[in-house]
Amino acid sequence: MRAAPTGANGEPGEATEPSRSFTGGSSKEAMPEESLLARVERHLASGCHASALRELGEFLSLHPDTSRAHQLMGHALAATGDAIGAIAAYDRATRLNFALLESWRALTVLHRSRGDAAPATRAEARVQQLEQLPEPVLTATIELNDHKLHAAEKRCREFLRANPRNVEGMRLLASIGMQLGIVDDAEF
Repeated sequence: MRAAPTGANGEPGEATEPSRSFTGGSSKEAMPEESLLARVERHLASGCHASALRELGEFLSLHPDTSRAHQLMGHALAATGDAIGAIAAYDRATRLNFALLESWRALTVLHRSRGDAAPATRAEARVQQLEQLPEPVLTATIELNDHKLHAAEKRCREFLRANPRNVEGMRLLASIGMQLGIVDDAEF
């Protein structure tokens, strides 16, 4: 049986996917954000935390206001045992996008593990609030907070077609409409 390939720092599987620059190597065009973050998620899933941290560091130096990248940084730091760093990353993620349920759940666990009752209670309250939202409304809220207005509008309208009396969905669509400058549209 062959041993799994390892990278320079000994992490399993790290050598299976060559490192590529966020600028696409010699190309001047940047790789799409979603592709880069998906690659980081694969690193995390395969236990290649150092690779994930390295790529996230480079990504965040170019895109410091990407909430999902900060959430992934929190996951990576928590996996390496850096609770303080993970808390800081999750805090930044939730400041950028208050609807990141995974970040709030992680903050609850991390604060509790450190004996920080007040922040754990605040995070748990946010978890409970977000868990009350229907999944499409939560996803559309995340998209709205990440400035993906058209995706949020589409998802919210689809949800409201099937659930026309959902108050949170109506509030969200109104908020999206205000940001898009649509103030006279009464249809889902």
